[in-house]
Amino acid sequence: ANRADLERMLGDDEAAVEWLGKALEWAPEEGLIQYAFGLALHRLGKAEEALEALTRAAQTEPREARFILAWSLALDASGRGSDAVDGLEEAVESGHVDADLYHALVTMQRDLGDYERARQRAEEWLTVWPTDIRAQALLRELERRR
Repeated sequence: ANRADLERMLGDDEAAVEWLGKALEWAPEEGLIQYAFGLALHRLGKAEEALEALTRAAQTEPREARFILAWSLALDASGRGSDAVDGLEEAVESGHVDADLYHALVTMQRDLGDYERARQRAEEWLTVWPTDIRAQALLRELERRR
């Protein structure tokens, strides 16, 4: 994975995907490699392949918030926003306390028109991070929609 990181930093995502693919042959259940593979595929514009890898990463390591976040963003980008919201809701309900997960959840709920649920989640977010300016701004916006 270090070689793939180097290739990515040098701007060669094709080489990064090649190295990560080789790494997955040796460790197919390694969530971090699946995650890096999915991100590299995404940068190459291979959305469906990226979504598959990010799904595997989130399933392999369901306690890793960044894997869930990347997976949910990929789902949303593929037009499956309601599936992304369901996955984020499940993550939050299972005990993930992560501001970025809340941010994604609240904005996706808002974008889907579920303003009341988004407002409730923004309030919940602010109970954990009362100074988070993203949560404050979203809550103000959602309050105006009431």
